[in-house]
Amino acid sequence: MITDVTSPRLASKQKTEKSRLEIGSNQLEKLQVIEAKALQDAYKDVSPNFAKHVIEYAFGDILSRPALDYQTREMITIAALTAMGATNQLKLHMQGALNLGIHSREIADIIILVGAYSGFPSMANATNALKEVLNERK
Repeated sequence: MITDVTSPRLASKQKTEKSRLEIGSNQLEKLQVIEAKALQDAYKDVSPNFAKHVIEYAFGDILSRPALDYQTREMITIAALTAMGATNQLKLHMQGALNLGIHSREIADIIILVGAYSGFPSMANATNALKEVLNERK
């Protein structure tokens, strides 16, 4: 009995998932903040598939879309995370934005603009996050 046969449909699915993971890993590494393997290792004990889903979906599917350049996507991501109050993720994307050549004054202006709609607490939290990120880079 042959047990090592992969159906064409399953093989196609595996290739697609591998491509998404590779594309997502490449997109993540453009930020120069954390490598895909390190992200996977950080969560493997708690939720082994969490990082894989983040890399495939957020970075492989969404952040790899060609209509916007990488800097624009990062600025929009910073705006969304500021409004949500997602400080840990915001710091990661602030680091990435700075690594991509976005100036800290641009990030500060994004925070102020978003704060007009999301409120002063999210603006204050994001400003403190930017301050921490800039201090870490010194």
